[in-house]
Amino acid sequence: MLSELQSFLGHFFWFGGDAPVNAEHGEYIISLVVLSFVIATLGSFVALRLATDIYKAPTEKMKTFLHLCGAIAFGAGIWSTHFIGMLAYDMEKAHRYNLWMTLVSMLIAEDPTDQWKAAAHKLKGAAGYVGAEQMKTLCAHAQNMEAANTEERTRTYEKIEQSYNAVRHFLEERSA
Repeated sequence: MLSELQSFLGHFFWFGGDAPVNAEHGEYIISLVVLSFVIATLGSFVALRLATDIYKAPTEKMKTFLHLCGAIAFGAGIWSTHFIGMLAYDMEKAHRYNLWMTLVSMLIAEDPTDQWKAAAHKLKGAAGYVGAEQMKTLCAHAQNMEAANTEERTRTYEKIEQSYNAVRHFLEERSA
C-alpha cells in the first residue's frame, strides 16, 4: 500500500535525484516567505480571537457579525498567504498577475459555502483513494449541504472527524 501511495504522489512531488528536464527552476525570496508566514499567523490569530468572542456576544446579530468577520479574516489570511507565497517563488521566466482576476479570486475564496463544498469534495476524493467508504459517504453528504445551518454542519463535521480519526488509526496500525 505504501508503494502505491508513493507511486501516486510521484505524479505531484519530486522525491530526489536529478530534476526532470521540463521542471521550472527558481528561488524563493525569503522576505516574502516570511511575510507570507506572518500574514497567515495574523489572519489565524484574528479569526480565532473573534471566534472566542462569539459566545459572549449579547445578540444573534452580533454573533453573526463576529462569525462573518472571523471567516473573512481567516479566508483573507489563507488567500494572502497563498498569493504572497506564489510571488515569493521567483521563476526564471517572465510572469504577471492580472490585478482584477486576483481580486475576484479573493472574493470567490471568501464564500464560506464554497469553502465548505471544496473542503468536503477534496476530503471525499482522498477518502475514496484510501478506501475509506464511510468517510467518503459523509463527505459526499457534506458537499450537498448548501442550505444547512451551522448546527447541521457542525454535526456532520463531527461525524467526518470521527471517521477520519478511525481511518488515521487504522492506517497508523498498518504502517507500524
